[in-house]
Amino acid sequence: MRIKEFLSSSQAQRRYWARSYIQWPIFSSSQPNQSHYILNDWFSKGKIHTLLTQNVDELHKKAGTLEAIELHGSVHKVHCLNCQKQMSREAFQIILDSVNIEFSPEVRDVKLRPDADIYLEEVRAFFLKWYFSLI
Repeated sequence: MRIKEFLSSSQAQRRYWARSYIQWPIFSSSQPNQSHYILNDWFSKGKIHTLLTQNVDELHKKAGTLEAIELHGSVHKVHCLNCQKQMSREAFQIILDSVNIEFSPEVRDVKLRPDADIYLEEVRAFFLKWYFSLI
């Protein structure tokens, strides 16, 4: 779901969080593969100086590359659109476990969004300008 659609209605947000709630245990338990570890090794040895990823899964970080730049953000963080506070997606999963997001008055008026792709247009322009300055 694109951020524009996500922000367009509470129905879209409920649909996103319902799907995310069901998929989170599987998604969050994903592990890095050999490529993630090879890139981390190259990064730590100075063979590459920047690791820019379009992935939102934090697998590069799980492999040890804490400095990886996540172009599209991370679904491991959740931001409040009302107050801009941030919490881990894992903490939000616990909240979702304890309330029915569809009808709960505690959640209905709180507008939360995933960290991924929130500023995609601005970020893409920034990183493209930065990338081409390196060439």
